[in-house]
Amino acid sequence: GVRSQSGVLVITVLTSPTPTVDGKVQPFSCQWDCYYCPNQPGQPRSYLRDEPAVLRANENGFDPVLQFTDRAATLAANGHPVDKVELLVLGGTWESYPRKYQESFIRDLF
Repeated sequence: GVRSQSGVLVITVLTSPTPTVDGKVQPFSCQWDCYYCPNQPGQPRSYLRDEPAVLRANENGFDPVLQFTDRAATLAANGHPVDKVELLVLGGTWESYPRKYQESFIRDLF
């Protein structure tokens, strides 16, 4: 894409469909039940398992660091220098996640 041609790589990570904080599992990633929004079991709300970033998230147990390093390693193996990154955080509805989960997810990526 245009960004990678200019040296900026886009790396996407997804939040968990069942975020865990202090040993407690929240059984949803979006508190609303919008009719039009996909709700595939085991996936963050509105995302489908066969999408590339979602597949990678599942393979890495929705761990943000593992997702990032997996994608960065693939890009590096394909000859892209991984020195400028645009990080996209997707999955569920951000405000539906516990604050502590949000903070740890972002902290771990940086």
